[in-house]
Amino acid sequence: MTDSSTKASPRPVTFLPRIPRAWWPLLLGGWFVLMVVVGELAAQAEMRNLVQEADANLETQSLSLRGVTQRFKHIPFTSSQKDDVSALLQSPGNGDLVLKVNQYLNTVNRRIDAQALYLMNEGGLCLAASNWNGPGSFVGDNYAFRSYFQQARAGGIGFEYAVGTTSCTPGLYYASPVRVGEAVHGVMAIKVTLSEIEKSWVQAANPLFLLDRHGVVILSTLPNFLYTTTHALSAGEIQEIEGSGPYGKGKCVRDSILKPAPWQSHSQSKTGYQIIDTVINGQASRFLVRQMVLQDFDWTLLATANLSSVEYARWIAIAIVFLSSLTLMFGTLYWRQTQRRVVDLRDARSRLEAAVVDRTRELAGLYAFRKAMEDALLVGMRARDLDGRVTYVNPALCDITGYSASEMIDGLPPYVYWHPDEMEQHWRDNNAAMSGPSSITGFETRFRHKLGHDVFVMINNAPLIDADGRQSGWMSSVVDITAQRQMEANQVRQDEQLRQVQRRAVMEEMASTLAHEITQPLIAIGASNEAAKLFAEQGNMPMLQSSLERIAQQKQRAANLIKTIRDHTRIKTKGNEACDMNAIVDSVTKFLRAEVKQRKARLVIHKTNNSTEVLGDRVLLEQVLVNLVMNGLQAMQNNANENRVVEIETGVANGVVSVNVGDRGSGISEEVAKQLFKSFFTTKPDGLGMGLNICRTIIENHGGHLVYENRVDRGVVFSFTVPRKL
Repeated sequence: MTDSSTKASPRPVTFLPRIPRAWWPLLLGGWFVLMVVVGELAAQAEMRNLVQEADANLETQSLSLRGVTQRFKHIPFTSSQKDDVSALLQSPGNGDLVLKVNQYLNTVNRRIDAQALYLMNEGGLCLAASNWNGPGSFVGDNYAFRSYFQQARAGGIGFEYAVGTTSCTPGLYYASPVRVGEAVHGVMAIKVTLSEIEKSWVQAANPLFLLDRHGVVILSTLPNFLYTTTHALSAGEIQEIEGSGPYGKGKCVRDSILKPAPWQSHSQSKTGYQIIDTVINGQASRFLVRQMVLQDFDWTLLATANLSSVEYARWIAIAIVFLSSLTLMFGTLYWRQTQRRVVDLRDARSRLEAAVVDRTRELAGLYAFRKAMEDALLVGMRARDLDGRVTYVNPALCDITGYSASEMIDGLPPYVYWHPDEMEQHWRDNNAAMSGPSSITGFETRFRHKLGHDVFVMINNAPLIDADGRQSGWMSSVVDITAQRQMEANQVRQDEQLRQVQRRAVMEEMASTLAHEITQPLIAIGASNEAAKLFAEQGNMPMLQSSLERIAQQKQRAANLIKTIRDHTRIKTKGNEACDMNAIVDSVTKFLRAEVKQRKARLVIHKTNNSTEVLGDRVLLEQVLVNLVMNGLQAMQNNANENRVVEIETGVANGVVSVNVGDRGSGISEEVAKQLFKSFFTTKPDGLGMGLNICRTIIENHGGHLVYENRVDRGVVFSFTVPRKL
């Protein structure tokens, strides 16, 4: 520190001159005018702050409304693409189709967490709904009077916010036409509640209102304002409302419907806002109102700000002027302290600026570290907003897809690296990820590299949460698993080749053994036959009889040799081991998982809840099931991916456990059926023709039967039975 002797001498304090007494009234009047002016300026500044606050609230709430509502917009269209939906519209009396579509809509609705998803025919009658088995089922109700149905029936996208006639709860309705060919045969609709918005509005500091195109309040933080109107409705508007009943019909009509809103409005057109007077909780209140028109929904959003703070700011400003005036009288007494404080503040500012420079340098280093870490990752990273637009990719994703960052950023689905053969699956995966719950999901898929080759990847999605705790998009990790898939495919091929070699070796050993053992009896039979002919020509009956007896003995010897070899090679079971057939199905399903994935197929399992215990050899029974499933997969190798389905079903009836294995192949022709279970008969280029023969032998040795039946539509079902353990 600098020695005090080196500091500059303090300047002398100068006091204000004495004010003449005649000036005091003038000074007091000016002082009063100053307080009034400052109070008015403070009130105007507070009013501007309230306008900005209301505008910011409008922007925030509009984004929240759009985020919640747009998330479900595409669900009716994507849900209507299932073949069973269009089939039900053409055959509404088909009970099986009704059950399938009900279950399908229920499954989709559970994933998206909407209130209801339902299908209507072209007359507005609800044929199927996600809540078909609940107390408030939509099935059987007619919604032809609804605006959203009429819009979708005309071929457009239906949209309406209305009170349900069944549940009496309000909700947002989206609807999409269901086409069969070019014609509209029905409408798929979804009902979504705005419960998330309502919960957030409950905590709002100031009232919020959402008006529909008629000026009717459809959402409000104040319950007594719901379904009131902010202006007088025309006769046409009243007729339209009475026709479609968006605010309730019958038992769902609200008491406040179409009554004037309980407020008194003071128009302020020049300032761009309104002033309203109302009563909240028995207390008179005045609010500033700003509005925003939401063009996408034909809604108007109103945000308010309590004007009590304006008067508060006015009096605070007046009080500040008053106190400042008193403070000014003593200001000169603190001149030296103020100067010293200025110096201290200057030093503090210098220290703050130095700290800012250090912090900026630290943040730059952290950014460089994060950038280097992202660039060094072998895992691809991709960020998307809530609309699916790509906002960020790292170099690893560019290497995986072959596309540069500039080619992928700002892209919307379908993305440039989507595989043309997997478009339908890509859309399903994308819609599930973008419209599902905000949780981590993972799936495998196939990309098309920019150079033209296929890339297999594993994708995991996680929600992006902003500083306010709201979801702003999705972050995806993309792992290249092409090498792993190729290794799995190579392993499967090597295992199959090894099994083929083993089967050929067994057959060759059997053939060699049979040829060696049967040669001697055949030679003896040939010699005895020649001797018998000679004795017959000579008429030597005793010797002829002896030769014939030797032929019979050698024949029996050959038969015994064949039986011995057959008994040796025949597959036998233990017959004393308890096996659970459902557990065998689970074991085989797990064992064949890689094979099924490699063939781009899927297994559909239906297991009975009854006990499926049998007595037998678990390994051999598993081998039978593996053989039948593999035959089914090979029979569907020319099918489209979505039609490669093997169905396994277990059942119990009449003291036996049954297992059915069905495929969607081309079935079994009459020519093939005649030789299907014969040894060495096969329709496969590299087959030995022993599989089904051995399978039948195994099942028969277990006391059961193995049969097959061509399906009516397509494919074949192999069924085998085993006696149930008592």
